Amino acid sequence: MSAIREATADLEERVDANTLAIEALAATGATLATISDTQTTMARTLEDTAKRLATLEDRKRADASPVLEFLNGSRISDGAPGDTVDITWSFLKLRDDCGRPRVNLYFRNGGGRVHRFRDISAVDAEGRGVGATRAHPSLPQSISYTAVIPDDEGVHPGRAVAWNNLSWPDCPSVAAVTSPEVPFLILGRRAQ
Repeated sequence: MSAIREATADLEERVDANTLAIEALAATGATLATISDTQTTMARTLEDTAKRLATLEDRKRADASPVLEFLNGSRISDGAPGDTVDITWSFLKLRDDCGRPRVNLYFRNGGGRVHRFRDISAVDAEGRGVGATRAHPSLPQSISYTAVIPDDEGVHPGRAVAWNNLSWPDCPSVAAVTSPEVPFLILGRRAQ
């Protein structure tokens, strides 16, 4: 009889151990199901967020409203060929979502020939300018920097006008903006 009791007790222990293992396995399965549901929800959320961001990027690219409006009051200091001049542009910054502009800074001297300023301090090697932060759209802003009048392109002393042409590669639907012409003097070369 005691052998039967021992065998029964051993079987009961095994049944209890198996029951605990089954319950633990069921709990693990429930946890895995919860994790799987959470991962699915997160994947959908990420996918939806990516779609919303893509939609916003598409809208930004399609938005043709101007980024900047030049104002009167811009100025350029006088200088001789090879000199560094100070340049200040006055503008209203209307948008702040198109990144840094591509800057093309030109001048025309008395002979009517168009030249490009060199070594523009506010422009990087890719031709992109520093980004002016957006103030309230109704508040005028200005940016000042330096540039060099080329000395090897037939630049002649006398009256000249300069202008700035900006485009925004990050917003291809936005038209380039050209500043009003700003007068300045190209001085004669200084005696060495």
